[in-house]
Amino acid sequence: MPRFQLLIRERDKPTRVVPLTGTFVVGRSRRSDLVIEDEQVGREQFRIGLVGDAVFVEGIGSTNPTVVDGQPIRPGQRVTVKSKAVIKIGHSLVVVQTTEAPDWAPAHPDIDVVKTVRPGAQSSPASHSSGDDDSDKTIRLESTSKVTESGGKVYPVWFGTNRKPDGQGGFGTERHDRTTRGRAEVLVPEGHRFGETGTSFWKKLMRFDLRDDRLRVQRVTHQERDEWLTEIRRAMLDARIAGHMPHALVFLHGFNVTFEEAAIRTAQIGVDLLVPGATAFFSWPSRGSVAAYPADEATIEASEGEITDFLVDFTLNCRAEKVHIIAHSMGNRGLLRALQRIAATAETRSKVKFGQVFLAAPDVDRDLFLNLARLYPDHAERTTLYASNGDLPVHLSAKLHAAPRAGYYRPYTVAPGVDTIAVPDFDLDLLGHSYFAQAEALLYHIRDLILNGKATVTSNRLEPAVDGGATFWKLKL
Repeated sequence: MPRFQLLIRERDKPTRVVPLTGTFVVGRSRRSDLVIEDEQVGREQFRIGLVGDAVFVEGIGSTNPTVVDGQPIRPGQRVTVKSKAVIKIGHSLVVVQTTEAPDWAPAHPDIDVVKTVRPGAQSSPASHSSGDDDSDKTIRLESTSKVTESGGKVYPVWFGTNRKPDGQGGFGTERHDRTTRGRAEVLVPEGHRFGETGTSFWKKLMRFDLRDDRLRVQRVTHQERDEWLTEIRRAMLDARIAGHMPHALVFLHGFNVTFEEAAIRTAQIGVDLLVPGATAFFSWPSRGSVAAYPADEATIEASEGEITDFLVDFTLNCRAEKVHIIAHSMGNRGLLRALQRIAATAETRSKVKFGQVFLAAPDVDRDLFLNLARLYPDHAERTTLYASNGDLPVHLSAKLHAAPRAGYYRPYTVAPGVDTIAVPDFDLDLLGHSYFAQAEALLYHIRDLILNGKATVTSNRLEPAVDGGATFWKLKL
């Protein structure tokens, strides 16, 4: 039978971990089993206890409601919850967790527990009967981003890469025989503009804003897998304690991208989308040169196994409620082949399911894409393909291969279970090739889908279109 504990987070107070050993009354009154010092909480707000292998929550009565996983419960109403359930009362949160560890070890191995008893707090009678006084503990939780003295922030992105280390802490363009994991810290200046990674002096002059707006990597830390997962799980826990559903976003970059550029673009997307949880990327050894396009094609093909292993490991172990994928340009080839490998393996076929999958300017043969498009709905809740007639690199790829690409206009690529969205005449960065990260409307659309599962806020920017018998959507910028 699983053991449960409660994570109690009160505003401006240290977080407590309390083992759930019986039935507790939670409220503001000192006579409650668990006291929440919050003026918005009732004297006896709700009752919580064990029922079989689960936990029940029962409303008692208060002016302000008890909200369980986003749904208010009435006085006398009893609901059954599972691990990771979030109970909101007033300004406070109570998170239900399971633990298989002895004594009162936290359910998350990434939590640092300090035995600090808060004066005046009461623990459950059951805990006193054991003779232990450690029922009230403090958890050190660090914010996923840190504000700098200059007003910007340092934004962490976690990575996996099969690039060979360059000997200076970073990674070069050569292939490596193993995957390295770690964390990159990216400085996002106060002058950062939505959808951009930095602009030239003349462009800033034309805007009458000369503030520094260039994102840059400050530090790259190599990590062992356990440490890497611990930090990612901590980011998920931070999001949950803050009252959000924790999400993870993984970026697969395209050709002509260095490791540093991939880290910066990932951070820009994470900062602009404001998705609660963690942002990560996999960087395969692109040469970072337009002239090296053929070499990049060979390298992405050789990296399919590493990309697959990274996506499977991250998705199954990061503890996000949903893992979303953005694949850009040639990175779509790695994603498509990864889905093939996942589908072909019985161990992963039924376990790996993504949330939203975004195919941005996919440099994939159109016929191959249509033949394998069934893999997307099999392994994702929803898949969205963005294509533009202003995307010259994908157009040139079609000329080079003498075959149309999935990410370019005419013929439109429309497949069952995939929403195709045309972005007309878009040409910003790299001849339009990075439009997915720089168009404000596109970023809002991506965030809308991640948080709501459908286009709600941005629905007025979408209009249906038909061309050559193909039905799709057009995004109004």
